[in-house]
Amino acid sequence: MRIHISRPREEMAIAGMITLLLFGTQANGQHRGEWAEYRSSTNTALDFIITDMDNPAKRWVYEPATRAIVYAGSCTATSDRLKVEMAETPGAALFSFTVTNLNVDPKPPSPDRTYDLGSITLDRLPHWDQRTYLTLLISCQAFDDQHRIVAKTSREVAVGIRTDDALVIGYIEPDRIKLPLEPSPGVLAAFHSDGNYSSYWAPVYLSDIVEGDNFLDHLSLEDRHYILNWLFKFAEPKKPRTALVGDTNYLLAAQMADNTWGANEAKILAYATNANYRRNYKMLNHLQVKFLLDRYNAGFDKAGAVVVEHQCQTGITKNPVGLGEFPAQTGPANSENNHTLDFSGRVTSIADVSPNPRGITAFNYLESGFLDPDQRPSPLKLWTDIGCAISFNWDGGTQPSVITTMFPTFLEYQNGVYLPQKEVVQLPEPAAHFVDWPWPFGHLPTGWKSVSHTWVPGGNNGYADKVDPALRWRDDLPPYVQDYITFKKRQGTW
Repeated sequence: MRIHISRPREEMAIAGMITLLLFGTQANGQHRGEWAEYRSSTNTALDFIITDMDNPAKRWVYEPATRAIVYAGSCTATSDRLKVEMAETPGAALFSFTVTNLNVDPKPPSPDRTYDLGSITLDRLPHWDQRTYLTLLISCQAFDDQHRIVAKTSREVAVGIRTDDALVIGYIEPDRIKLPLEPSPGVLAAFHSDGNYSSYWAPVYLSDIVEGDNFLDHLSLEDRHYILNWLFKFAEPKKPRTALVGDTNYLLAAQMADNTWGANEAKILAYATNANYRRNYKMLNHLQVKFLLDRYNAGFDKAGAVVVEHQCQTGITKNPVGLGEFPAQTGPANSENNHTLDFSGRVTSIADVSPNPRGITAFNYLESGFLDPDQRPSPLKLWTDIGCAISFNWDGGTQPSVITTMFPTFLEYQNGVYLPQKEVVQLPEPAAHFVDWPWPFGHLPTGWKSVSHTWVPGGNNGYADKVDPALRWRDDLPPYVQDYITFKKRQGTW
């Protein structure tokens, strides 16, 4: 596809001098002129043909009156391709090109009016740093067949930064969860150690647990531990890891004819939205952005941040003791529906996830729901959301900053490549994820069970849709939600 973005070209003749006006764009959106001078009887111009790696099928043609931006990245898959084309010039037989601020050889005179500069990767920019506005100055000279200069011109192209494509997938690894060895015979008869269960007793146990029935006090610590681990272990797919990383190239695709490899955005989107894939994970967080620096005021161009790719999705959990499935619920910091946190040149996507409210209630009763006050742990240990945050800073280069909880396991991909060294292996005990001030529920009981006359441990009856006001004064909240808190404070809504 060849798409033209054109405006009328500027011409001005003064005493045989023809000057070419090159446009730059100021931070306030106004244009200013920069003048390059040459002697000739004809106007000349440089067109920039840019392959946009947001959609490699597109070729954008930027004519002289249009500001051109090429986005550089850490590899060819995230770096735009740039080709320069000199306009047809009467009397010209040969054309030469030079480029400043780019590691490329000058192109000696030849009949070819074009110069393909290839992928503008960061390692080809010798003067690039993370805080400085950068342009490439491209100059062309046209010669007649006697090697006399008949025209020359130059033009700038602004260089922006496209970050790496960051994908983080969190899922529970059943094989890492161990069952206690000595539960009572009744519990073992209801919840078999191989994942099978009594179709009568297992649902009865779980129903009584969720309702806070008095029989809870008759469950030993070993029984509680066994049931809690059993629920985490057998509510998961048998082999989620194989579905994720069994094929190391699953999330890759050849994007260009020259075999440039990068993230396969179509496959990632399918993985994020297809119910069959969502059964393989608890959360999926995907982010890529591009930045442009401010030319006239050192720092980030506030109009220059673009979210290139973003998905934030929750998984689906099967019912461990029956038919049906339980979609996860999202916490208040979750960045679903393309709502990233964008402030001061920092873009963040947060996956903030919990099981459904009844599941949380069962977990909390098993861990801390003793009717006898003398048996309750102090402080109470309650379920807190699981999550991860992906962030990019305008002055942070192309690498993502990734923060996760320590449960479950998290896999990280960059530009479609699985990075085993970045894997976060889940804590061996689900109960180790329980805390005394859980996000976002708080620790004060808010639900009352009229049958058992007990308070439901944990705040907001296990619903994760709002933050307990008492947490607003805490300084020990999960690190992955800190950008959300900062954003709310700047809005004056925290």
